[in-house]
Amino acid sequence: MRVAVRKLPVEDVEKLQALVVESFDAIEPGLSVLDARLLLGHATIDVIGVDSVGTLVLGNIGFTANEDMLLKAVEAYSWCLEYPDAIVRLYPSCQLSEDRPPRLLFVVERMPDAFHRKIKQLGFPEVDCVEFRLLDFDGVSAVYFESILRLRRTAATRSAPPLVATSAASDPATSPRAAERPAPPRKPVAVSRVSRPMAAPAPRVELPRPAEPEVLPEPEPMAAKSDVESAAAPENEPVATLPEIV
Repeated sequence: MRVAVRKLPVEDVEKLQALVVESFDAIEPGLSVLDARLLLGHATIDVIGVDSVGTLVLGNIGFTANEDMLLKAVEAYSWCLEYPDAIVRLYPSCQLSEDRPPRLLFVVERMPDAFHRKIKQLGFPEVDCVEFRLLDFDGVSAVYFESILRLRRTAATRSAPPLVATSAASDPATSPRAAERPAPPRKPVAVSRVSRPMAAPAPRVELPRPAEPEVLPEPEPMAAKSDVESAAAPENEPVATLPEIV
C-alpha cells in the first residue's frame, strides 16, 4: 500500500507560529512552552520555552531565516543575560545565569547557507536551527521538523585560549635569524669602580729642525774643444819675401 505525501502551504506567519507552538514538544523531547510573543528589551520573541534540564529557550519563527531574526535573537539574548532575575521571577521553572545562558532556536521553512555561516561565527553557546514542514498523509495533516544545525559549545571551549601547536623541527624559512632572536637575560653583576692615580704626562721632546738644503750655483757651460784650440792657436803672420839678388 502506497502512502501519498505532499507538502501543504502555510498562508501567513501567524499560522506558522501557531502550528509551531502547538507542536513545540515535537522538536525535542522534554521541550515545553512557557509563553509566546514576549517582549524582551526591544525584540519580540515568538515563543519562550524550557528544555528538560531547565535551560531557557528563545524561539524565533519565520518562513526564511534572515538578518532580522538574527538581530532579534541577539537583542533578546543580551537582555536575558543582563536581567536574569526578572526572567526567573517571571518563569521560576527556568534557570538563567552567566553559567547557564539561554538557548537560541530558529524554526523556519528555508534556511540559506549565508545564515548558516553567520550563526556559527557569532559564538552563541547553544543554537538549534530546525526546518518546518506541513505535510499531508492521505488527507491527514501533520507537522514535520528537520534539524539542520545543532551547535554546542562547552564552557571550557569558550574560556580556554587557543593553543598554538609547535613542532620540534621548525621551518627554516620562518625560523628567526640569530640576530632577531631575543638574547637570554643576563644576571646582574656588581661592578666596583677603583680610582687609579693618573699617570704624569710624558715630557715633550722637541726634535731639531732639519737644516735647510744649500743651493749650489749651476756650473758654467764648457766650451767645445775645437773652439778652444782655435782660440789658443795664434794666427799665421804674413811672411815677407825678399827679392833675389842677381
